[in-house]
Amino acid sequence: MTRHSRNTSLLGACCVALTVLASTPAHSEPAATTDRWQFTARLYGWFPSVSGDLKYDLPGIGDSATVDAGDILDALEGVFMGTFLAQRGDWSIITDVIYLNLANDKNNAIRIPGGPGPGVNIKVDQELTGWVWSLAGGYRVYRKDTTRVNLLLGFRMLDLDAKAKLTVRGPLPPTLPSAKLRKAETLWDGIVGVNGRVAFNEHWFVPFHVDVGTGDSSLTWQAMAGVGYGFNWGDLTLTYRHLSYDQSGDKLIQNMSFSGPAIGVNFRF
Repeated sequence: MTRHSRNTSLLGACCVALTVLASTPAHSEPAATTDRWQFTARLYGWFPSVSGDLKYDLPGIGDSATVDAGDILDALEGVFMGTFLAQRGDWSIITDVIYLNLANDKNNAIRIPGGPGPGVNIKVDQELTGWVWSLAGGYRVYRKDTTRVNLLLGFRMLDLDAKAKLTVRGPLPPTLPSAKLRKAETLWDGIVGVNGRVAFNEHWFVPFHVDVGTGDSSLTWQAMAGVGYGFNWGDLTLTYRHLSYDQSGDKLIQNMSFSGPAIGVNFRF
């Protein structure tokens, strides 16, 4: 099965699952809660590791070099995640913002045209700076006590700026004018998904979120789950989040993923 066929099958399966969930009637709520807006602000600290490859253009050569982005968390400079939810009755609007600033200093072996052997042993000083912004509308298809399931439809934007300084142990190819590489990319993708929480009792619950999409990316998806404890004013959560992008060709991002734990606090008002 080709990559395109796998992606199409995955999107089709998700759409079928969403259709089945949509057929489940939502639990009714008292009129006092359905006629007014309710808001939730969520602040998270996310600690992801990065896997995948970054593909840089080589000026003056007309070719490219692929640099491994794995273990880039050696020098975490800043990560922030925040979410804002507005809900009225069964309808909701949710926006999520992630800021990433990751750096690394490691040895890699990459192929530079003109270099001898299968690759040139280089030292890579690499930095990733980026924003991930999601905006989606939601409809609640199930509610029982404090257990909730919502369908989501929206988009996700990834804006990434990658820099790499290459120090080659051996002479550089004479046609390579600079060992400093930089490339930026912005991706817009439509997404469909499901989120909500499964409650064990009036305090403990499992928050979850799954979405999948495509557009500028061949495929993007994310999944989040964990454990939370509720108070009158909000919740404390400990979760694990995975965000993945599937790319090919001359794109900067080559099958990149961000994975790691997150700790957060939710304020309801």
